[in-house]
Parts: sequence; C-alpha cells; structure tokens
Amino acid sequence: LQNLTLNFNKNDHVIITAGTNDKNFNNYKMSVLKTLSICSNTNLIINSVPDRFDKPFYNHYHDKMNNYLLQLSQEYHFTFNDINIFCDRNDYTRHGLHFNNLGKYKLTSTCSQYIKNFNINKFFRPHP
Repeated sequence: LQNLTLNFNKNDHVIITAGTNDKNFNNYKMSVLKTLSICSNTNLIINSVPDRFDKPFYNHYHDKMNNYLLQLSQEYHFTFNDINIFCDRNDYTRHGLHFNNLGKYKLTSTCSQYIKNFNINKFFRPHP
C-alpha cells in the first residue's frame, strides 16, 4: 500500500475493505493504525468488516472491530462505511461468506457516492 500511494494527495482516495479472517484484535488494531499512517496524505474510506452468514458466531468479533473503526474514523477523520447497514443475507452467495453481484454493487455504489459527494463538496466549498 505504501508504494502504491506514494504520489497520492488530498485529491485521491484509497478504499479499504476489511476482511473477516483475522480474529486477533491486537493484530487488527496494529494493521489499521499502520494503514492510517500510510494513508495520512490522502482521503481514506474504510469499509466495515462484513457480517458472516456462514459462521454468524464470528460476528461478535467483527462488531468489536467495526466499533473500533468507527471510533478511529472520528479521531483520524477518515470515512467509515458500515456496509452491514445496507447489506443483508440476500446480498451474499449461498454459503453466506462472500458478496453476490447485488452485494458487490451496493458496496461499490456507496464508495462511489462518498467520492462523488467529497468532490462536489470540495468544488462548491466557499472560499475564505
């Protein structure tokens, strides 16, 4: 990520979608903080850890991680996109782990909307 964003600035966006495999909260925290450090020169959107419908007992780990991301988003001023608000079981494949086409569409559409709104607000922001 660091090499990919070397020339990025506040006109660019990095979108990160959290995965569901990491259950070690301390490793997760370190990884997120490292990402925030790397992306400090650009706009960052972090999507929440998605719910799992194949192993729903993991979702309490994901809730803890998502609450952490929400707190960090307020402190570090990045966009936290809680995909679990608008994605439900119908947006996943039969096994319940991965998004189907509708889920992928919803995910990419919300990220696209965040970027559009950012650019509109930037364009129409009054000058001091």
